[in-house]
Amino acid sequence: MKFLAFCVKGLEKVVKDEIIRTIDDAKNIEVQEKLVVFETTFGKWKELVDLKTVDDICAYIGEVELRNGLNHKTLGDEILQMSFHNTLEAMNRYREFKEKQFSLTVSLPNTEGLNTNKFKDDFAQIFAKDKGWGYLERDHENLDIRIFLGETSIFVGVRLTQKSLHDRQYKEFFKRGSLRPTIAAAMVSLATKEKTGNFADTFCGSGTLLCEAYLKGNQVYGSDIDKTSVHFSKENLKRLDYDGEDNVNVSDAKRTLFKNEFFDFAASNLPWGKQIEVESITETIRNALNEYKRILKKDASLCLLTKHPEMVESLIAEIFPKHKTTSFQISLVGQQPTMIVASI
Repeated sequence: MKFLAFCVKGLEKVVKDEIIRTIDDAKNIEVQEKLVVFETTFGKWKELVDLKTVDDICAYIGEVELRNGLNHKTLGDEILQMSFHNTLEAMNRYREFKEKQFSLTVSLPNTEGLNTNKFKDDFAQIFAKDKGWGYLERDHENLDIRIFLGETSIFVGVRLTQKSLHDRQYKEFFKRGSLRPTIAAAMVSLATKEKTGNFADTFCGSGTLLCEAYLKGNQVYGSDIDKTSVHFSKENLKRLDYDGEDNVNVSDAKRTLFKNEFFDFAASNLPWGKQIEVESITETIRNALNEYKRILKKDASLCLLTKHPEMVESLIAEIFPKHKTTSFQISLVGQQPTMIVASI
């Protein structure tokens, strides 16, 4: 059976790699923007719902080819002809839901014939009447039908889980703009290459990177100059039964309390924002990288998320002359930061 793995734009290859690594019989894998389509069985339920870099996982129902003349009525008619029964019957073996109540998550092109909000409002009523189901406009936790614009088709699927996979239970304390867990999971994967060891984040914020690294079996250490952030990190880690509270402390990223050459891996969401002058950012990151040079082992790897990739890559080259880097841009909520992965 086909499944749809939705992700942050730019993380498609990371998601594909995780699917191959995690689901041993995954096949016919196809990568599209924000989407990886693949085949496996419902017997892989645990693996499917435990994918760390995937925002939403859906069972595939069908697809409608993008073509001239496609409009709300023709799209709606084609979806109504799709069979949901076998998929819902299979899902019912793994989770409870009220089959006759549904919600919609819709992403469509804004063209003359198609519009997300208009189609969603119209189709919800048509689908409810045709199936005899009740429409839950705001509650997406029962049975969420996803209608998603792909590169050549509009995909239709049903989300396997009550909540999105990026909604982690550990993340109780966080500040506005906190790193999305699936992005953090991707950064951990890129930094560690799926190995385990000592992991550091010297801009730990609410601890999302630390939590994702800990879930992968690493011994994690964090610091942040902000006391509230460190408190949030500790509280979130406690929800994972982490018992190394003393490993997370308040300190400046340019002068941490960690030992020399202690860490195998590190990852950080570097500071940025209009409130910080570029010159200040440059010195902040230069100092932080010099500190990483002190505390990282000689063969360590580092993953950084930044809004200033040229400057960060230049500083990495200055501080780690023998480094090798790869980088790629992601896109989320109007922002387009870049992940830089450095082998140092």
